[in-house]
Order: sequence, then structure tokens, then C-alpha cells
Amino acid sequence: CSPAQFDMSMLTLNKDELKKEIEKIYETYSNEVLPEIAKEVIDKTGLKCNSIKLTKSKRVWGSFDRQYNMKLNHKLIVLPREIVVYVVIHELCHGLQLNHSPKFWANVKSFCPNYKKLRNALKMYAFLL
Repeated sequence: CSPAQFDMSMLTLNKDELKKEIEKIYETYSNEVLPEIAKEVIDKTGLKCNSIKLTKSKRVWGSFDRQYNMKLNHKLIVLPREIVVYVVIHELCHGLQLNHSPKFWANVKSFCPNYKKLRNALKMYAFLL
């Protein structure tokens, strides 16, 4: 966190209060950064997306629906940027295929040739969900 978001008074909080304050920092920072990354990927790939929303899902990193709405887990903010970009590409490719068929993975690979490496790396962060 930046000095503007953390002050010494936070050191006097109990564990639950501190956890809530840290969640606020996550949310603030993720609301600023994650949509920006997603928009860069959308512009670069030309894939369709009508909206980007952040969630607090405890099960998934992202989702994409038939109306081209993307949801991204706010905890992505702590992952390496390359993995975040992979997640965004993965979700955007659901706009082409709403499944995980070979055609879907071929689409992902066309935008992210090293997706298998990134997909495996993402699994290492599952404990954060």
C-alpha cells in the first residue's frame, strides 16, 4: 500500500479491524488498476466487452456472460500483471466460446501463446480465493 493509504493508527487495530482496513485498500487499488488493465487488453485484442465489474468471489478469478459482461476478482490485484492479463484474455475469449472446448483454448492461445504456463502459475495463487 502507499503511504497515503496506510497510517500509523492502523497499528492499534485488532486483527479483524486490520483485516477490514486491508480489504478497503485492496478494493480501492483494484478499482483503479484492474479495469485499466482490462481495457488495455480489450483494445489490444479487439475482443468485445460491454462492462467490467469487480467481485469478491471466493471461488473464481473471473467470469464472462452472454451479454459480454466481465467480472474480475478484486484479489487479482496482488498477482503478477502477466497473470492478470492472462485471466482477462481467458474471460474475453468466452465471448467467442462460452465453454472450455479445444476451440476456446485455441482462441486463448492466439492471444496468449504461453497461456499454459500462466494458467499453471495462477493455480499457485488459489489459496488467496
